[in-house]
Amino acid sequence: MQSPFGAYRGGYNAMPAGYMDAWRSVGDNYAKAISSVGNTVAGGIMAYRAGKEMQEQGQQSAPTNMSQYQQLAQATGQQVDPTILQRYQGLSEMSGPQVQQFNKDIQAAQQQAITLANIQRQQQQFQLQQQAAQRAMQQQALQQERSSIMQGWGMGLPSGNGTINPMLFPGAGQY
Repeated sequence: MQSPFGAYRGGYNAMPAGYMDAWRSVGDNYAKAISSVGNTVAGGIMAYRAGKEMQEQGQQSAPTNMSQYQQLAQATGQQVDPTILQRYQGLSEMSGPQVQQFNKDIQAAQQQAITLANIQRQQQQFQLQQQAAQRAMQQQALQQERSSIMQGWGMGLPSGNGTINPMLFPGAGQY
């Protein structure tokens, strides 16, 4: 026969085994969930602040980048990309990553303008070289034509052996 004081003497348990552990695990799970929510909120706040800083920095540098791009386009005789102008007008409504992407797009447009200007300059140099070569060929043709005319008239141009035509200069070979 069991004694009614068995629980106090190690005779029987008042609660089943693992009962307290089960309830404690529920509390532990709530604590982990609350901690996770806190970390998520803190991460979100940090991401918001970082995005806001990115947006402010981008909005501060965008006007400078835009004016440099416009000056470069004007100096090279190119048109400013209308989509970039349109996006620039909506700059205040852009988020941090959008502003960053906009600044990257402006830099890409600047690089493209520089590349096009270099190509135009190379084309101009090539045209100048072609014109110079064409002038040189024309001058050479004129010299050949003059020389053939002079020889046809019997001018005293040196012959192939280094002597002077005696028809033009009589007495040139006599000393």
